[in-house]
Amino acid sequence: MKKSIRLIVFAIITGAFLLTAAGSGDESSEPLYKDKYAIEATFGSLIKKQLRDPDSYEFVSCEPLGEELKDGQFFTITYRAKNGFGGYAIGKAIVSCDSTTMRLISNESN
Repeated sequence: MKKSIRLIVFAIITGAFLLTAAGSGDESSEPLYKDKYAIEATFGSLIKKQLRDPDSYEFVSCEPLGEELKDGQFFTITYRAKNGFGGYAIGKAIVSCDSTTMRLISNESN
């Protein structure tokens, strides 16, 4: 039951992100790197693809890494997920985000 509720919430957040990213053609909209919810949802799905147990992913935090660049920002995403022994480990992913593109740079867990 909890998995299906999480899946529905994730789908709603991702759908909202896609609608926001598509925008209305208004040039005054915020760039992607200013929207922490979009970063959390998008990179959450990218990180899950690399995990042994994607359903165990739990977002912890998203912090800017260094100063804001001219057209973008690097972030450190901290998360918890099950490791190969069934215990939970803390993972950190470094991501880059500019006004239109998000990239997963590195992903490692303890």
